[in-house]
Amino acid sequence: MTAAILCIGWVLWPLFAFAGGQGFAPMFLTAALMIPAAIPRLRLRPYMIALAAFFAFAASSAMWSPRSFQFSDISFIELRFNVSSDVTSVGLLFAAVAVMMAAAEGLDDRDRRRVNAFARYALLVQLLVVALLAAFETEALQLFAPLMPTPGEGIQNISRNSQIMAVAAPTLVILLAESRLRVLAIATGVSIVVCAMAFLAVREVFAGMVALVAAGIAIMIVVVFRRIGFFIIALIIALIVLIAPMVVGLIAQGADASLADDSISYRLAIWRRVLDVIAEHPISGAGLGALREITETIPAGEFAGQLLVPNHPHNMPLQVWAETGAIGAGLLALAIVLAGWRMPPPSELGSVGWRAAGLAGAFAAVACVSFDLWNEWWWAVGGFLAVLAVAHTRGAVAHTRGQGAVQPAPEGQAR
Repeated sequence: MTAAILCIGWVLWPLFAFAGGQGFAPMFLTAALMIPAAIPRLRLRPYMIALAAFFAFAASSAMWSPRSFQFSDISFIELRFNVSSDVTSVGLLFAAVAVMMAAAEGLDDRDRRRVNAFARYALLVQLLVVALLAAFETEALQLFAPLMPTPGEGIQNISRNSQIMAVAAPTLVILLAESRLRVLAIATGVSIVVCAMAFLAVREVFAGMVALVAAGIAIMIVVVFRRIGFFIIALIIALIVLIAPMVVGLIAQGADASLADDSISYRLAIWRRVLDVIAEHPISGAGLGALREITETIPAGEFAGQLLVPNHPHNMPLQVWAETGAIGAGLLALAIVLAGWRMPPPSELGSVGWRAAGLAGAFAAVACVSFDLWNEWWWAVGGFLAVLAVAHTRGAVAHTRGQGAVQPAPEGQAR
């Protein structure tokens, strides 16, 4: 059942990515509900407790937020059943990721190979789609304009598709490198990275380009530090969360939205305004969704009339500080460090360790320059790629044993 669900998910992956990612979260939650037998395999870990504490504090911050709280949006007449609470949506998604990972651990070798094959072909299809959209963007927007509520939605969907491909590219490259035609696969992998960079540059999706660079750096860390590589990556990400206001304050010093003439300078102005919110509520934060209540508009310049803070700061660490303050940032950083400590040594995972490191690096990079912290579909993308890594773990460990790598601890043994 688990293998079938994961294969169906990968069949749908290119379609959901093409549509801008909006279908990933419902698909993930539905898949998790279909395999409840995996729940008994879950084990409570310290990082889970810290992460749950962060979610709990973020949810409680709604009590002092200027934004009115609404848990759900239900209409039986219109058949609308939505969870309006951002924390609840993302929290449920993280729980679904844990269930799916537990289920993936129970796959046999045949199912693991099948799931990875579906993933490989799905990502190749998405890469082709991204290439075609980059080459024929105008024609694609005209073709699908009747399906888009606003003209800008089509452009955003293409950019989101490119970003999804950027964080998935390291996984695709490693999947290809694991094939028997090693030299051809490696050459293909390098071509994929080069092409992905070119597509992102054409689309000016700088977040995706940064993600690829960060993924490469993270992979090098686990290659060099074969025992503590994941812990080092976790420490770096936790440090980014903790010192975000200080670093961004230096970067965005003097930024003025009225003088902004591109997305980068506009983003710096957004960050500058969010830093003011953080300074007003440094300990407990301004509350969940507080940034959505900032209605100031840019008075002049190229972006005149647009919101100074468009719903979120396009920087997740800053958003954590703005909404939950030092308390929330501390709890999240603690969860990240504990998760890094919980990971086995990279030397025991082989290529799976590279995939996990690349995924962590790419998502950390994107978190610093794009997307809302409570964007559940984006976390679903990462969750699906993480489940794919888990679904490949046993085979990768066997492969590293054959190469004389450090012997892994018995299955189920944790730090």
